[in-house]
Amino acid sequence: MANNRYGLPIVPKPQQEIITGENIAFDNEWEVYVDSEAKEASAYITSVLKECGVQARFTARKNNADLILDIHKKISRNPEAYQLSVTKNRKIQVSSASRNGLLHALQSLRQIISHQENGITVPACRIIDEPAFPWRAFMLDESRHFQGMETVKKLLDEMSYLKMN
Repeated sequence: MANNRYGLPIVPKPQQEIITGENIAFDNEWEVYVDSEAKEASAYITSVLKECGVQARFTARKNNADLILDIHKKISRNPEAYQLSVTKNRKIQVSSASRNGLLHALQSLRQIISHQENGITVPACRIIDEPAFPWRAFMLDESRHFQGMETVKKLLDEMSYLKMN
């Protein structure tokens, strides 16, 4: 993935990002540690990673994990805030005050993953982000322009991808 002068290709643009310029290589199978407060999001985490071409294996041992998803209440007063770090030693650390922040961080990670022939690369970076506005929405007028259930489901998935609520 080529980093350009505009930063990482994340929508919406994070509040703060530090990019080292290096791309870190990962294989397609990741050990994933999930904080006990976010265990019920495991199925969603698995589906997001699968869309990225990653097979997730959950582990109870934080030290062995490639991806660590932690909840720390003191990160921010905003429950949707998160911090995401990709380090040179092939660790991806995500911290948030709540499950919502973890899910936003996963969407950001999803946007910066690049597929290669022999695996996946992720830029070494540190992202600190939180929504600028509490409500991020999209108006869909189903009464005047009927779209159908499948289209609405796709729209909801895209809204999630863009961290809308």
